[in-house]
Amino acid sequence: MKTKAALLGLVGALVLPAGAFSLDFASNVGDTLPPDLTVSVPGYGDVQFVAGYGTVLEVGTTLGTSALQLDAGEFVTVSFLGSTATDVSFNLAGLSPGEAYPTILQTGANTYLVSSQTGTNGAGIASMTFNATVPEPSSALLGMLGGLGLLVRRRR
Repeated sequence: MKTKAALLGLVGALVLPAGAFSLDFASNVGDTLPPDLTVSVPGYGDVQFVAGYGTVLEVGTTLGTSALQLDAGEFVTVSFLGSTATDVSFNLAGLSPGEAYPTILQTGANTYLVSSQTGTNGAGIASMTFNATVPEPSSALLGMLGGLGLLVRRRR
């Protein structure tokens, strides 16, 4: 009996491990990205960047750091299309002294609006980090097989 409880607890803990993810724009310096950019994050799913009206998604190196640049009045919506993202953090770069940080608003469970209201001259999102619970099919299958084994044993 003690073995069954420990085994079930172990299988239950393995089914939904949490994963930490990071996304940056270092490899796209100088590129103008499509207005609806979807990035596939291995092990998580997709993260979508949708440019606002009149916004050009450009990766530049203002002040020596590659960033998804936002000029005055530009905004981008960031949507996490995989499982629920938690502990979302945006690393902003390219700010000159005296400039205001871009505004970051959470507009939905997995959606963020990043906007710039001042003349930030290319400041923007250098990177993002987030955590997500990622189901592992092999662990879920193992749990189902164990449960099936327990049911079969009880019927005998």
